[in-house]
Amino acid sequence: MPNLNRIVIMGHCGKDPETRYTQSGKQCTTVSIATNYKWKDQDGKEQTKAEWHRVVAWGKTAEIIAEQFRKGDGVYVEGRLQYRDGEDDQGVKRTAAEIVAFMAVKCAPSPQDGRRGNRQSPPPPEDDIPF
Repeated sequence: MPNLNRIVIMGHCGKDPETRYTQSGKQCTTVSIATNYKWKDQDGKEQTKAEWHRVVAWGKTAEIIAEQFRKGDGVYVEGRLQYRDGEDDQGVKRTAAEIVAFMAVKCAPSPQDGRRGNRQSPPPPEDDIPF
C-alpha cells in the first residue's frame, strides 16, 4: 500500500520569515502561518480560533519564502508533516510538529481582509519550538 504525507494550508504570515544557513551554505527559512477556524457557538454567535503552524523550507522554496512573504501576507503552502524530538533547557523531552514546505505561493488578500491580510489573528507564540 502506498503512503502519503501531504499538508496543504492557506493562511497568513504571523511574522516575517527568518533565514539561516547551514555550515555547507544551504538556506533554511522558517515562518509561522496562522489558519483560522470559524464556527457558531450554542448562542449562534460566530467564534474564531487561530491555529499556528511552523513552516520550514529549504533550497529554492526557502528563497521564495524569504523574498516574498511578509507579516500579514496571505499564503498557500504545500509540504509534508514532520516531527522533531529534543530537550528543552530544563532537560524535559519535547516533540515539535512542523510543515516541511516544498511549494509556497503568496496569495492576494480577499476584499474583506484589507490591504495586508487578515488582522484578526492573534500574534504567534514567541517561541513555537522550545528546543
